[in-house]
Amino acid sequence: MRKVETVLDSPRLHRFATKSIIRRLRISSALLILQPLPALALVVVLIWGLLEHDTEVLKLSLKLLVVNVAVFLLLVMVGFSIRCPLCRSTLIRKESCSIHPKADRALGSIRLPIATGTLLRGHFRCPYCGEHCDTCKPRRS
Repeated sequence: MRKVETVLDSPRLHRFATKSIIRRLRISSALLILQPLPALALVVVLIWGLLEHDTEVLKLSLKLLVVNVAVFLLLVMVGFSIRCPLCRSTLIRKESCSIHPKADRALGSIRLPIATGTLLRGHFRCPYCGEHCDTCKPRRS
């Protein structure tokens, strides 16, 4: 009987160089997924404060604005320099390179499948070269 080969068993699965790159990719993936939550909370709190004319709620909306900016800056600092181990194109920051025809998209974004694949499956498909990348084990310890 022939063994069914999964993506994780594939010898063509490309790996990142070190554990620190994988750690930065996981942090930036979590930030990318959680980034809309403070923005949504900001809109809700701001509308609520304006309708109720409550200054305390409006002060809370200013704090949420600072949180939004901090999350975005942290995402930029941690994740925008991570590159694919094969084609060397940036993963979290969108490049002007041509996107592979088999690139996964979620809600119109090519970054969201990278984030969900990193956090949930342990691998993802690079949207620029189309190859699978492992996010569990580095090439060297």
